[in-house]
Formats: sequence, structure tokens, C-alpha cells
Amino acid sequence: MDRKFRRVLLVATVFATAAAAGAAAPRPTHSQPAPSAAPKESLVFVTEDSGNAARFRVREQLVGFDLPNDAIGTTPAVSGELVLRANGSVSPLSKFTVDIRQLKSDQDKRDRYVQTRILDSAKFPSVAFLITHVTGLKLPLATSGTVHFTMRGNLTVHGNTRPTNWSVDANLSPTEVTGMASTVFTFEDFGLLRPKVPVVLSVQDTIRLEYDFRLSRKL
Repeated sequence: MDRKFRRVLLVATVFATAAAAGAAAPRPTHSQPAPSAAPKESLVFVTEDSGNAARFRVREQLVGFDLPNDAIGTTPAVSGELVLRANGSVSPLSKFTVDIRQLKSDQDKRDRYVQTRILDSAKFPSVAFLITHVTGLKLPLATSGTVHFTMRGNLTVHGNTRPTNWSVDANLSPTEVTGMASTVFTFEDFGLLRPKVPVVLSVQDTIRLEYDFRLSRKL
């Protein structure tokens, strides 16, 4: 075998070996990264046994009075919790419920009218607010000072559910959060009957719902 032929045979052998090795070598895979675990809930605020109250305000003009006044009904029967995850999102557990059967104003006749003719509390005994978003609240949350933020979610009144925004002013401490939240809607928004009685000349269509809260703070 001459030298030139041996050189050609050697080169062919090298290329064949390389090709076989390349075919046998596993191809790199591009797998998707494993999904990250759901963010853990970092802060839980739960209603205390006292210090919580919900109330409505409606501007009315009564017969025999020169100026309008606010009809106010209040109940201390509020329960629920706000659960914030570490990434700032809101847990579906975040919900507050008000027992409207305990609403009281300064007039028994008004209370009976509100319970039976407007709210129909025998059929719809509670008002519920399911929180879906919180904006303007920075985490990690401070343990002192005041903060203003907005809660958004679905409010259910008289069996009807609508999205609502709540303006919140809160006082922070290491163990609890106190303050007031409020929202505004109309009678028509929730299919409520506007009062029509002889002693009331007029009632504004706007209802203001307020919540004085005292929530224990848990990590």
C-alpha cells in the first residue's frame, strides 16, 4: 500500500469516527424551567372581638326640619380577614361579612323600614365584601405610622354583587391595624328601594358605607 493511499484511508477513518460519535452523542434539550411555588401568605389581618363597626349614611330631608341630615345605621357585627401574600397579591380568603340584622339608627321606625322594605334582611341577612386587589400598600408593611390605600373587590348587597372600590385610612402598630374604610354607591346599583314615607320629603340616591376596623396582625 503506497504512502498516498494510506494517508487518504487515515483521513477517511478519522471523519467516519467523528461522524459516528456525533450521531451517538445526546442532543441538548431545552426544557422549560420548573414553575415556582405559589407565593406564601405573609400577612393576615383578622377582626378583633371589639372595635369593628359598619354603618350606612344617607342624606335625607325630614318634614318640619329646615336642613337635611344624615340617616345613620350602625352594626358591630362584622367579621372577616385580609390576607396579603409576600408579592403583594391578595388571597381569595380575604373577605368581610356584616350581619345587617343588627343595624340600628336613632329611630325604631326607620330601622323597621330599612330591615323589611329596603334590605329585606330576613331573606338577605348579610352584606359581604370579597377583596381582590389592594393598591397603595407597600410591603413589608411598617409597624408604625399611618397609610392610605385602596381596596377593590366584589360587594354583595341584597343578593346583588357589584365591583366596588374602598378608600382606606389605617393606623399601623406591631400587633394590630385600626382605621376606617369607605365606599359609595346608589340604591339602584344594588336594586334597593329608595324610601318613600310621609315624614321624609326627599332622600339622596347616594349611600355611603363605612367600616371602622380593628384587626389583629399576624405573620
